[in-house]
Order: sequence, then C-alpha cells, then structure tokens
Amino acid sequence: MESLTLRAFALALVVTAAAATARSDAQQLPAGCDPQLAKAKRTGDATSYGVRGVKSKWCEGVFSQEVGNAELRLEAFTERLKPVAASVVTNLDTLIVEWNAPPQSVVHITARQGNGIVSSYYQMDVQDTTDANGRGTWKWPLTVLRAVEMYPISISTPRNGVRDPDISVQAAAHLPGTPASDSVYVPVRIVPAAGSVPASSTFEVAMTMRERVAGGKVDLRRVESDGATPAVAMLPDCPAPVGGITGGDIITVTICMPPGAQAGVYRMTVGAVSGADQIRKKSVFFYYAPPKQ
Repeated sequence: MESLTLRAFALALVVTAAAATARSDAQQLPAGCDPQLAKAKRTGDATSYGVRGVKSKWCEGVFSQEVGNAELRLEAFTERLKPVAASVVTNLDTLIVEWNAPPQSVVHITARQGNGIVSSYYQMDVQDTTDANGRGTWKWPLTVLRAVEMYPISISTPRNGVRDPDISVQAAAHLPGTPASDSVYVPVRIVPAAGSVPASSTFEVAMTMRERVAGGKVDLRRVESDGATPAVAMLPDCPAPVGGITGGDIITVTICMPPGAQAGVYRMTVGAVSGADQIRKKSVFFYYAPPKQ
C-alpha cells in the first residue's frame, strides 16, 4: 500500500511539473503568437518560427507543417502601393507597418507566406497598440525575411521588372462595442520609412475560397450603431475583382472608398458559386479611417 501511495505521489509530481512547464511555455509567448506553430516541428535553423526581439517581442519564422485551408481565408488586407526599388530594399534594416484604427485599440498583425517555397512555410505574428491619435506603427526587422528571400512588398528591378509580394499581410483590431464584431480587419500599409507614403483610400483584399468566384460588383456597406447597413458607392473607376477562376485560387478585390466616407466599420461582400444555381456571399468586416491631411 505504501509503495502504491509513493508511486501515486511521484506520478502526481510529474503531472504537476508537466502542467507547470506547459503553463510556463505558454506564458513566455508574446501576445498574438501562434502557440501551435511555436511547438510545431521546427526546420532546425535560425529561421524557425519562434520568439524574436528583446524589449519589443513578436513571433516569426518558417515551419515544416502545412496549414489547413478554410472555406474562406483572408490572405491580405493592404493599401494599394507602388513597388519599391530593389536598391532601396537592399539598404534597409526594417520595413514599417502602418495603420489607422480607434485610439488605444489592440491590433494583431499576421504575415503568411504567399507563393513561396514548398517544403517550409513562413508566418509572423505581432500584437501592438494604436496610439492616442489613432495611428499605429510597427518596425519589421528584415533579418528573417532576407534569410528566406521573401518580402511583403512588390519589388522592382531594371532587369526583371516587378516581383509581386511573396508574403501576405493582414491586421485585425479588437473594437469592443462595435455593432459588427468585436474584431474587425484594419488595412495596413508597408513602407520603407515611417510616413514616407501618404495614407490612401484604396485597398486590396486578397482571399482564397473553395468556390469559383462569380462575376459582378462588390457590395460595400457601412455598419451603423443601430445595426443598419446603408450601401456605400465606391468610386466608378474602381478595378473589378480579379482571380478566383478555380476553387482555391486567390481573388483580389479592390476597395475604393469614396470622398467623404466616415470613420467606422464597413462590410465588404463578394459573391462566389459552387454550382450552376448555388450562389454564396462572402463578407469581410473592416475598420476605415479617412486619411488625415
């Protein structure tokens, strides 16, 4: 009996220690990091997904684990910007991620590999707070990006033309009390230097869907405090959606906010079809703040 009691006590100590270790590991991860990727099979080098930084910490790196494909997956929500010259990128230590959101709102930025290498997958996660003026800025070190030779911006070279972004970037803000959701997307702009590119009212949303994308216009609506959703007319020359010819193909939707659009939550809806008569609607809620002059 005593032996069984001692064994049970020892087992309890092991279980307790394991639980404490698990709690400790979880507590060591910075806010916003993906705990599943942090403990996933590593690639075995300095670019493996893990915690980065000293004072300001985030998670970034590659991993040998394929991520699941949801029915609707938002890949990127960024401002439409011109390509950056390769010579400029070569001399940079960091890229700047900027956004506009309600003051003091917490924003979670996620970057995922686009059309890059096949054997490994890249992801970056960081959580930051919008300042009292409704502006957010995060410095993205290029150490890992250079190592994996992938970038979240279009790069132009005199010889090879324009290279599209290899990495998709999106940001979600926690907005308590909003009528649409407690978490909405926030468009981001990725620039070589802070304030180097004026804020824009034209955004590009990249999504993957299982269904083939239907032709037609994008439906844009403002979400009012009482739950009403009046239609918002985008600029008449706004580009039509492209891509989505087959299921799982990237579709890029351009959102052209009209002059006078107020700050607040908006809903963008795009149609998709999975059969001759079956039509589905896919919606994305996002926060928009007019560019400050």
